[in-house]
Amino acid sequence: LDAFDSDGVAYEYTVKEHDVDRYESSIKGTKNGFEITNTFIPEEVPNDSDKEDPTKPEKEDKDPSKSVQDEQEDEKGTPGVGGNLPNTATSIFTIGFIGALLLLSGVAMYLGRKRNKA
Repeated sequence: LDAFDSDGVAYEYTVKEHDVDRYESSIKGTKNGFEITNTFIPEEVPNDSDKEDPTKPEKEDKDPSKSVQDEQEDEKGTPGVGGNLPNTATSIFTIGFIGALLLLSGVAMYLGRKRNKA
């Protein structure tokens, strides 16, 4: 944008963000323009698990020889269930992807040979 108008007076540019729920915005003027940062503010949800249950025994220190899966089995009674394990692609997806690549390669080779014979 132009820095000066036709009379040589400098323009003053400003930026204003609209208020959005659960976001905090900060605007800083820089040498080359503006730096705008929008920060998400997560909703605080009360966690009932923070309250101590007098019927449960106190937790012991974690055993370094146990894996995450072993600890989950101890806590929930079912192996690999509970906790915060990431959702990852399954082996079915990987097999399907490899199969699709092989199919496309086969079609490409078939069309290439057919074209060479003609």
